[in-house]
Amino acid sequence: MKSVEVFLVDAFTAEPGQGNRAGVVPGAWSLSTKEMQSIAAQIGAPETAFFMKATSPGADIRLRWFSPSNEVSLCGHATVAGFFQLTGLGILPFGKPLMVETKSGILTVRVEKDGDVVVPWFTLPTPKFRRAAGILRELEGPLGTQKMPLDAELGPVRDDYLMYVPLKRFADLSKISPEMDKLAEALERRKLGGVSVFTRAKSKDGDFRSRMFAPNIGIPEDPVTGSANGPIGAYITLARLKKGRGKGGGTFKYMGAQGDLLGTPGRVRVRVKVEKGALTEVTVGGRAVLSSRRVIDLP
Repeated sequence: MKSVEVFLVDAFTAEPGQGNRAGVVPGAWSLSTKEMQSIAAQIGAPETAFFMKATSPGADIRLRWFSPSNEVSLCGHATVAGFFQLTGLGILPFGKPLMVETKSGILTVRVEKDGDVVVPWFTLPTPKFRRAAGILRELEGPLGTQKMPLDAELGPVRDDYLMYVPLKRFADLSKISPEMDKLAEALERRKLGGVSVFTRAKSKDGDFRSRMFAPNIGIPEDPVTGSANGPIGAYITLARLKKGRGKGGGTFKYMGAQGDLLGTPGRVRVRVKVEKGALTEVTVGGRAVLSSRRVIDLP
């Protein structure tokens, strides 16, 4: 029998039990894909991160993410949780840019430390948005947003992985109650990993607020989603540039708020770099805290 230690880390928060929980397995090179999937299912967190030796030239480490039901191509909160834990264990260094081999390509992670505060920063693939009004017509029934006014300036878009639905009013965000089976079917038809619904209505907690639904990959509602908050910040930045704000370049910073309606508030730091009016880099970061450990026995 094989025993595997899994660290349970809450990302995008400094308080145990808040933010978004991820399983973290530091030394997964001896595990098969089937074993990783079994561990993720037993842990039951939205995603579990598995670290192993890199196989691609130029990469420092390899990372795979699994939800309870399948492998996913991108996950921000499990990345933040994983690098928080690996630097805490002394396996990886602070401050150095690390090239990470993933299913979404080679991505960069840097773990910053200021006294006792540790913040992993994760550079996402630069999103390429496409208008998606037609897809929204398929989703708004099962999503439950038919009568909710959209943010007319933005409109619904998708990238290669997720759908983004901008609502005009914050009050409507709390009213969403999806039909999960129908939503899962619609997302599968469109080859989407989930749908993020957000509003630019500011609060003391953030520059935008969001909810994320991915029932098609076993996550009815994700508490806090780094891989969605980053593109939301990028999309808002493009709208600002279109209106002539930002003079076509610079770094735009945001705080995304998510999870409050589930009782697990989390805060995602977002940095968006622009050069000559075009997106050049989207990075998300946040704090994390070790919640507990578990040992999973495999046959």
